[in-house]
Amino acid sequence: MRKLVFVLYLSLLGLAVPETFSQQVLPLDKAVAELLSANFEINISKKLAVVDSLNVTAGNAGMLPQIAAVVTNNNTVLNQTQSQANGNEIEIDGAKNLNINYGVALDWTVFDGFRMFSRKKELAEIRNQGTAEFKAAVLDRLAALYNAYFTVSVLQTQVATLDEVIRVSEERLRIVQARFQIGKAARLEVLNAEVDLNADRSQRLELQQVLSDTKVSLSGILGRRDFVDFTVENLPQQLLTLDKEALRAKMIAENPTLQLGQINKRIAEQQLRQAKSSRYPTLSVNTGYNLIRNQTPFGFVTESTGRNFTYGFTARLNLFDGFNQNRLERVAKTQVEIARLAEDQVLVQLQAQFDQLFSRYLFAIERLGVERENETLAARNLEITDDKFKIGTVSAIEYRTAQNNFSQAKLRLADAALDVELLVVAIEQLCGTLKV
Repeated sequence: MRKLVFVLYLSLLGLAVPETFSQQVLPLDKAVAELLSANFEINISKKLAVVDSLNVTAGNAGMLPQIAAVVTNNNTVLNQTQSQANGNEIEIDGAKNLNINYGVALDWTVFDGFRMFSRKKELAEIRNQGTAEFKAAVLDRLAALYNAYFTVSVLQTQVATLDEVIRVSEERLRIVQARFQIGKAARLEVLNAEVDLNADRSQRLELQQVLSDTKVSLSGILGRRDFVDFTVENLPQQLLTLDKEALRAKMIAENPTLQLGQINKRIAEQQLRQAKSSRYPTLSVNTGYNLIRNQTPFGFVTESTGRNFTYGFTARLNLFDGFNQNRLERVAKTQVEIARLAEDQVLVQLQAQFDQLFSRYLFAIERLGVERENETLAARNLEITDDKFKIGTVSAIEYRTAQNNFSQAKLRLADAALDVELLVVAIEQLCGTLKV
């Protein structure tokens, strides 16, 4: 939904950013692809979403049995003296007693008051939560990328504007110096022209520094470890009217922050169901197959082996737990109410933010029209003043005033176009519709 074209105002400015063959041009689509592959926040959020997705399993929810292989080996070294009923004594010194038990055991909770089913739904909602957080991270970084990219594009145009202003100031200085040499201009006019030229050069240096800083910021957003200078494209786009109500509907449906509020409410509801599940009995079944071997150095049986199959069940019903069950349910219900209030709060805040952004967008469009008209008038005024200055019918002060009006009109037009574009980005981010 890129509704504004920088080419629109570049054509009105009559400028194009000069080609810099020593710098690499960074297309917007390449910048977006680089962002998605290298940005740290996006990659971290993506990995966290993968973890949340891996956790959505029946086993993690407690639905499946636990099967384990068990081996127990107990050994005893005996040093004993036994007195038997018939009067005999048996002395045992250093004898070994061996007890080995190994096999397979199964334990399965087949009913826990529907807690496991609620837990499975909660895990699915946590996965959805991770997906929404990943989407929010992508939108946030995309918006930062678009903002920095478009700002660099406009700053490049403004630097080119000041280059043109400097050329005009240099031409003015040349004319004044020529007049001074033939005695038709005072030395003061030459000094004023030199001061104005230096002022223009200083303004360009300041703007160039801002451009350099913005490029470094853009490079950091892309996740680049080393900064390499580059230029960006001027994007050909058309200025169209945004549909406010259609965008509002998209915001309600697609905004990740609102989606997170809805997900948090559903998670709280599942946690309430899990709290209530403790009122039901739990039923677990167990079974196993064990091999047993016992060796003892004395007694009637010195060695025994066995193959045993075991099975059974455990049922448990909580009768009294110090009123903790009621407390847990009340806490869970309160958490649900909090989540619902938080969802409503987010919706109200988003509605207000959307209305504010859209209002600013409409004012920015109106301002863009005014600045566009003003730039045309300033250009015409400078053209007439330039012709009169060359024949000596206007003063240097009048010429400088016309020149300043022209340069400021161009710079304000670029700023106005950037404001519209950044507001479009902010609205699209809020609506969750920024295009990758």
